[in-house]
Amino acid sequence: MRDPHQVLGVAKGADADTVKRAYRRLAKQYHPDTAGRDTRTHSRFQEITDAYRAIRALEASEERIVASAAEATRAYEQPRPEPETDGSESGRPQSKPDTFSRSHQQASGKQDADETQSGDDRKTPGRAAEFFENLRQAGIKPFKRRGDDLACSLHLPFLDAAKGGSHRVTLPNDRTVDVSLPPGIEDGKQVRLRGLGIEGSAGGSAGDALITVDIEPHPYFSREGYDIRLALPISIAEAVDGAKVQVPTVSGRVWVTIPAGSNSGTVLRLAGKGLANPDGVHGHQLIELIVMLPDTPDADLADFVRRWPGAKSHDPRAAFGLN
Repeated sequence: MRDPHQVLGVAKGADADTVKRAYRRLAKQYHPDTAGRDTRTHSRFQEITDAYRAIRALEASEERIVASAAEATRAYEQPRPEPETDGSESGRPQSKPDTFSRSHQQASGKQDADETQSGDDRKTPGRAAEFFENLRQAGIKPFKRRGDDLACSLHLPFLDAAKGGSHRVTLPNDRTVDVSLPPGIEDGKQVRLRGLGIEGSAGGSAGDALITVDIEPHPYFSREGYDIRLALPISIAEAVDGAKVQVPTVSGRVWVTIPAGSNSGTVLRLAGKGLANPDGVHGHQLIELIVMLPDTPDADLADFVRRWPGAKSHDPRAAFGLN
């Protein structure tokens, strides 16, 4: 597969909005319903879709790496001072203080040099546990601290977000959980999972997992509140004589009647075929008709238009008052 950024025509490191706009423009251009259903068009459309998903997956992986690194830094990268000496020429460390003394030093930010380490190594896994154990033995009650929250994104195809349901997500700490989403959830909505963040210290409560929903653009559906909008191409014959055609909706295909004499811009409404709101009431699907000429020029059609008496008398721009 080619570089996904190259496929979408965006620079490496482009932000999510730029990638999304590029994907939506190309998907609309090469979708089989508008660009034709030949093998070459289908392959190009599939390449565009795969490239977008690859970039989104890479962004999700980077989010987990950054969060894991931040958590590790908070836990283990605390600097430790050099061991104090007793002032003698030998420079040997002072004798190890008693438990209370060590706990008091640690509580005030001072740390003893770990006797099992040498050189400039400042990382001491398990040092936090030792610290709180020393406080406990000394009878000092440490302060409770709530754990930090974990943040990540859940990338969803448009139709999956419309239907809702259970979706699996991997948190930055590599824990996998199932998240239940309501039908019609909005892009950018944040879901809070209580107690699934970083553990607290000294008996403090755990933080939460904050999951932001990122919905992929759809090639031909768009959302307006809880309504769904669809641009539906129709032929000249269907526009003039009317027709009954199949139309996609977020819940499946339905038959729709195109009224005779329909123009581009005419909007039909399918009641209740939109998204569900929090009360379970569905919006509508709005279908905007677009009259399309044949992909290949038709000599008979061109000849008919030249001979059509109404070709010169009909002025579709009369309302502009240009004549």
